[in-house]
Amino acid sequence: MTRVTTEFSLSSKSRERLNNYNKLVSQVPDISKSVAIPAFYILGAVCRAIDVMEINIVEQVLPSVQETQKFHERVENKLDAGRVYSFNSSQRSTIQAVIHRMVMQSSRYSFCEMVPQVVQELNNDKDAKACLKDVLQTDSHTRALHGEVSKHVSSITGGFREDILKSVYGDGQKGPIALALFMKKLKNKYRDTSEVKQAELLRLAIMRRFAYDHPDLAPRSKTANSASGERARKRQRQLEEEREQESLPAVYPVWAVSPELPEGMMTTHSGECVPIPPKVENAPFWGIFDWEMDIMKLKFGHYKSEAWKSRAEEIVKWDVNEFPLGDTSVVGISHLLPPSGAAGTSRQQAQQAIGHTDLSSMENGSSLMSYNNIQI
Repeated sequence: MTRVTTEFSLSSKSRERLNNYNKLVSQVPDISKSVAIPAFYILGAVCRAIDVMEINIVEQVLPSVQETQKFHERVENKLDAGRVYSFNSSQRSTIQAVIHRMVMQSSRYSFCEMVPQVVQELNNDKDAKACLKDVLQTDSHTRALHGEVSKHVSSITGGFREDILKSVYGDGQKGPIALALFMKKLKNKYRDTSEVKQAELLRLAIMRRFAYDHPDLAPRSKTANSASGERARKRQRQLEEEREQESLPAVYPVWAVSPELPEGMMTTHSGECVPIPPKVENAPFWGIFDWEMDIMKLKFGHYKSEAWKSRAEEIVKWDVNEFPLGDTSVVGISHLLPPSGAAGTSRQQAQQAIGHTDLSSMENGSSLMSYNNIQI
């Protein structure tokens, strides 16, 4: 380009135009010198002809340098949009690590809207942003990032779902496992080296109880007569019997409704009688989970509230009785859980008490819950 501008003694404006053309040509893949060099000479001659023309004619016929630059930017964006960005292994690992961290957050009770949240976290995290610097430079690459994040979120949350279901129903080869062992398994899987907190166990117990109340979502075994399949079928029959005895509609969670209230209504943590949020038809596992958590917030308040904590603690009591750890002790976890059969609670009582919640038993700071006058 320097040789062309020198030979034709181009003005500064023409040199700028030629430079913009050079940038544009560089975006075209696999262009050969035999094509580019003659084109430069022809354009140089045209620019020289423009330079010797009257200034008023130039201004009327040709676009300004600024307009040419804007045109160049538009063409460049079009070319970028046509390219498929390829993420390297380091970038994929960074995205996965952020998703793992978010999946394990003790405050996360919603999974259906994770993609934009993960993208936002990647922008906020200093190390992740540095790793993905070139991805965040253009709109087309940012769109590619959303697609890549969506793919990993689907895979990781899908694996998390299967882990939860298998932990309470087994997988055809191994049976259910205790809450403490499952917590340890997840920590290892997601490479979370932080100390286990009670809030993490409360959340995990809630998830396991959700899976236990939805045997229709249990993993399909290779054999119809597997132990895990029989557990799911037995639980399904049990749920149907419980609802029939209480005359409760099958569409809503058992703990959210009361025979004394009109169908589709519930009592909130503040004592109001409100409609139960509608269930999305044909929703997947996490869609149903998010829906039930929305109902749980209405029933018990924010996850940091005393009513929510009391509810979660009762679910933990049920969990350790339904899936006892036995004589095994899990370092860093077992001391956060009540022993199996704590406070004189039998496995049957814990299973019954967790179904329908009477908040009146929580008055005066009590964390006791009742079901058909059974207290634990």
